[in-house]
Amino acid sequence: MDGDLTSFLAGHDQIITAREARSVGIRTEKVRAAVRAGELVRVVRGGYVTRSAMLAVSYEARHVLRTAVLLRTRPGDVAASHTSAAAMWGLPVTTRLMERIHVCHRTRTGTTRRHREFTVHCCPGEDAVLEARVERSDNAFGMVLPDRASDPGQPGAGSADGADADTGSSRVPAPVVVVVHPAVAAVQSALLTPTSTAVGIMDAVRQRGLATVPQLQDWLDRMRFVPGIPHAREALARSDGLAESPPESRLRLILLELGYTVVAQHPIAEDGRVFARVDFYLPELGVVVEFDGRVKYVRSDGSGDGDAVVAEKRREDRIRRLGYGVVRVGSEDLGRPDVIDRYIKDAARTVRRPLRAS
Repeated sequence: MDGDLTSFLAGHDQIITAREARSVGIRTEKVRAAVRAGELVRVVRGGYVTRSAMLAVSYEARHVLRTAVLLRTRPGDVAASHTSAAAMWGLPVTTRLMERIHVCHRTRTGTTRRHREFTVHCCPGEDAVLEARVERSDNAFGMVLPDRASDPGQPGAGSADGADADTGSSRVPAPVVVVVHPAVAAVQSALLTPTSTAVGIMDAVRQRGLATVPQLQDWLDRMRFVPGIPHAREALARSDGLAESPPESRLRLILLELGYTVVAQHPIAEDGRVFARVDFYLPELGVVVEFDGRVKYVRSDGSGDGDAVVAEKRREDRIRRLGYGVVRVGSEDLGRPDVIDRYIKDAARTVRRPLRAS
């Protein structure tokens, strides 16, 4: 790749736009040559990113990277919105919804328009948009923190000039993107997703402290004339902000649809001391229901964590010893509510009453 182009990319998050190339004297032919050589990937018209940057991150992070490219091609014009903004905030978005980039106008003058790679939506409100900095790890791109200049009350926000606010040491500033508030992103995403996914997004935005129920309700009211808002209202009403993953949100909905009374994140105690907090407790049956996610048994390098398996087994044995029935539900069971119901009924027959206080 041309040296000037390589230098520019190194200092600009591995992204370049046609406008930026012209402004620094990089000829269009050099950019096109890099695309033909497979070194650059065209994301949208006039927007490119290095192939190595795309391959170095997860599928979800690639969507955030593609969104960042689009924003660079239209500076001051649009903000990341809907599921693209949700992905930037780290909210759960299915891979199918990451095929298309979603942005919105920053002012109320624009109309909705669908392009080949992306959709530009109407502005939900000029106060819905904020500037944010992107933090990245080796294999991720997309944790967004409000910029101190636009939201000084937020913890962890960096100073505008890239200097550390506490120590004064200089560092390379994180890239700035324009994105809708997480409450707006959650409401907009709920418009595009089925109920279980929409509830998972509402759970996540609440559980992570990115938005409060009053904030979500306020934006639902302000967007009340947008098609699909009743669906988004239902998603918020069915969320509880306690689920720690989308499968947990889905499992809670299944348990409720099966007719059970469900207590989420229920503490279990022995001798007056809490030693476990279970995903769900069915008080009418004395049954604990846990989503058996594989993440808890895997180390950061992807290998199995034997210590975690042993610790979880001891925890479950202790819960059973106190007289509770225990059900473990895997991802493969979420599409079979009848099987989950059978697991629960079987576990209920093992409950030893009276249960000890929990």
